Formats: sequence, C-alpha cells, structure tokens
Amino acid sequence: MHLTPALEKAVEAGLAALRRPPARVMRAERGSLPPVDSLAVLRRALARQDAVTLSYDTGGQGALSTRTVRPLALEQRDEP
Repeated sequence: MHLTPALEKAVEAGLAALRRPPARVMRAERGSLPPVDSLAVLRRALARQDAVTLSYDTGGQGALSTRTVRPLALEQRDEP
C-alpha cells in the first residue's frame, strides 16, 4: 500500500507524537483524591494534553495495576 507523500508525512508526525514522552505526568497516591478532585485533575490533564498515572484495582481482587495514559476525552454515563 502506498501513501501520498502528504499523508505519509502526517502519519509519521502522528506516530512521533505518540512516541514522545509526555511533558508532564500527574500522580496521586491511591485513594488520596476524592472523586471531585480526581475529575478536576483529569480535566486539567485533558486541557494540557498531560499524561496521568492511574492506579486501579483490577477485577476487585485487591491487586493494584498502574497505567500512565493521556486522556483524550471525558464522558459521563448514567450508573446502572
């Protein structure tokens, strides 16, 4: 598959941006932020295109997993 030079350049620029380390990483200790504050941190990270490090309990087993992500969007869903 061949890409046009402009499309190839755009794809390479996008991939380079993904490989680049985040400018800032926001961290918080487990349980240290109430939900309202957590939302504020996520909104700020989204606006600044910062990464955030999340720690979460996978499957309710008490085993913490940690992941650093760059939020792309926030959406609200009704709880069941």
